[in-house]
Amino acid sequence: MLRCICSFLIIILLIYGTGCSVLKNSQTSSHPLVNEVDRNTTYAYANKLKKKKDIKTAKSNNNPVAVKSVEEMNSPKTEDLKITPKSENNSKYKNISITTIEPKGIAKNLVNEAEKYLGTPYKIGGTTKAGMDCSGLVMTIYKTQGIELPRISPDQYKYGKPLQMHEVQPGDLLFFSTPSRPNQIGHSAMCVAIEDGKIKFIHAASTGVRYDYLVPGYYLTHYKGACRVIDNSLSFSK
Repeated sequence: MLRCICSFLIIILLIYGTGCSVLKNSQTSSHPLVNEVDRNTTYAYANKLKKKKDIKTAKSNNNPVAVKSVEEMNSPKTEDLKITPKSENNSKYKNISITTIEPKGIAKNLVNEAEKYLGTPYKIGGTTKAGMDCSGLVMTIYKTQGIELPRISPDQYKYGKPLQMHEVQPGDLLFFSTPSRPNQIGHSAMCVAIEDGKIKFIHAASTGVRYDYLVPGYYLTHYKGACRVIDNSLSFSK
């Protein structure tokens, strides 16, 4: 009897574990855009807890000066992460051109560096081939050309010159919201080519560093804007 009960429990656990695994994989494949803003919100919450702890410690030591100092500390504000998307008509996707545009100069160097990370697994805070997050990938690529970008996608979004979709060329940065935060910038990518009028980009998705296209569907739905960091003529048309 005891053996039957144990066998039954093992079967239940196996079914539960398999179900959780399938659900996790399904969510990952359905939502390739990973929102790194969640990470920063976590940081803000951690800093808030630390501030409360410091105030409590200062009060327990009867130090009013220390209490005031701690209370006036600036903590990261969640509202700072909220960004109003740049003016862009995203309701309909229009072909950028009938041409194919390939990178040259600095843009070509950026694309060549980006390709080295294809297949790298996604890792929050990662900036190496052991693991990359979206803004980490963009920041690392640009750093090889002596260009220092901000660390997170919302700041990268505000760093360069705003572009309309039809102006995007290889080497330009693209920005997206995610299902969990549809009104915020939470994901960055880099255009690597224009192929038959379609923007091809590289990014660190939930499944790892890979190529995708900005066409009607998932990515266009979450597209928020683009910017240019390098000023020279980036590409040529065929």
